[in-house]
Amino acid sequence: MDDGVVFCFNNTMVPEQYKLVALWVIRGALFIVPFIPLYIASGLFFPFITGKAFAFRVIIEFAFAAWAWLVLVAPEYRPRKSYILFALLAFISILTLSTIFGENLTRSFWSNFERMEGLLTHLHLVAYFLMLATVFERRHWVVFFNLFVIAGFFENSYVMFQHWGYIPSLQGITRVDGTIGNPTYLAAYLLFVVGFSLLLRFWFAKSPWRFWYDFMVAFSLVAMYFTASRGMSVGLLGGIVVFALIMLWPRTHHPLDVRYRFIAMGIFGAALLCVGGLYAFRSSSF
Repeated sequence: MDDGVVFCFNNTMVPEQYKLVALWVIRGALFIVPFIPLYIASGLFFPFITGKAFAFRVIIEFAFAAWAWLVLVAPEYRPRKSYILFALLAFISILTLSTIFGENLTRSFWSNFERMEGLLTHLHLVAYFLMLATVFERRHWVVFFNLFVIAGFFENSYVMFQHWGYIPSLQGITRVDGTIGNPTYLAAYLLFVVGFSLLLRFWFAKSPWRFWYDFMVAFSLVAMYFTASRGMSVGLLGGIVVFALIMLWPRTHHPLDVRYRFIAMGIFGAALLCVGGLYAFRSSSF
């Protein structure tokens, strides 16, 4: 057996370096995805939507071709059984049936330029999920989430320039929309930036980088405020409540868990006060 040959497919020996090249192609393409929200295709219809969707589809198709070959020759990269995978497959199956038997097959499959969703995009999302779930290890997730946070920094900076009047906003001076083109969608995107920043903050609690993640949480929350999106506020508070309840769930009696439960109780109480405050001052401009 030649050096570097570690497995075979259909009695054909496959060099190890081919598998490594496929992994680099797949992971490299997936690492581009966090920066797609920054792209504005000014020469297309609905420039805030179509360009991002086309870019995502091209990247996913390019990576999926390499992934399809990889899973054929390397069983260790094939999807593993899980409830999440079964739920996703059930969802896409139901969506496919509703597309076939719906009112307008063409529109259900392709969607339109204003939405760029449809079954086609959902199929790309399934491929995206399968690749992330099979070729990413923890160190790759750390890189991916950090890239997402870096992209969030540029998005927040763009938002601030909009707020200061240096970059025009589709909503005028009252609301910012960033490179997303919609204040509500922008707020939802920044909510993910906050979530990933907090996750990395917990992962690297003893690293100097924790201050960078703290900054990004605060920076993103300020940018979210300038979107003037009420749905974002509800979603943020809801996420805080769920997080606190998870932390309060009985587990071990480790001293660290006890301390975290006290912190979770404080977070839960603060979230309830925020909800009451938002209701009490619902008619104010703030």
